[in-house]
Amino acid sequence: MSRLVRTLDRTAAGTALILVLTLTTAAACATHVTQHQGVQVAISVHAALAAIDDAELLVAGAGLITPAEHAAVSPVILRALRAGQALDASVRVWPADGAVTRANLSAITSALGDLATAVSAFASPSAQTRVQSAIVAAQSALLLVSVTLLGGS
Repeated sequence: MSRLVRTLDRTAAGTALILVLTLTTAAACATHVTQHQGVQVAISVHAALAAIDDAELLVAGAGLITPAEHAAVSPVILRALRAGQALDASVRVWPADGAVTRANLSAITSALGDLATAVSAFASPSAQTRVQSAIVAAQSALLLVSVTLLGGS
């Protein structure tokens, strides 16, 4: 089990680093957002959301959360992933509709907030920490996405 937990820590750290580098590069280069940049950002958001899903599945597989806790957060993770798919679809249509993009970013932000609340109910502090770190990385990524896609609005 400790090997699985170490793998989880390395996976989460690696994913967060790649995500931050990708989004920082996209934000730094975004004097004018192109469709390609929008799609890259949407893919990065999906990667952040998938990292949350992976972290939750790893803590569930390691027995750090109960099946009931897993069942409680799974629909919220699914809602976040679907909101990420909607963001991806909205930026693939160019020029992207700013109102639709804002609505999709808002849906992802809402899902992440609900997910953070659900994860805080985990009995295991270790499981909470591992999944919350992925959620915080995704929330940080959304700040960069907002700057990149919407000019900080």
